Amino acid sequence: MGAAGPAASHTSARSLVVAVSGKVRRPGVVTVPAGARVIDVLKAAGGPLPGADIGMLNLARKVADGELVTVGMPAAAPAGSGSTGE
Repeated sequence: MGAAGPAASHTSARSLVVAVSGKVRRPGVVTVPAGARVIDVLKAAGGPLPGADIGMLNLARKVADGELVTVGMPAAAPAGSGSTGE
């Protein structure tokens, strides 16, 4: 005799919450179906901005709940790659 309560509206195993930052039309948090891929996250964020370099993204990779997808931003330089000074 249980009706669907407030818990039914929460994110479930059937959806993922993913943060999107960088050069997309609508950066922020998006909800995508479980099993979604990076390309689905990009679409949910309105797509990349013109000129955004998405060549380093694996668009076919499945995303995880709570993940951050960064679009069109240069990778951080590895630690220790700069000058050590004297």
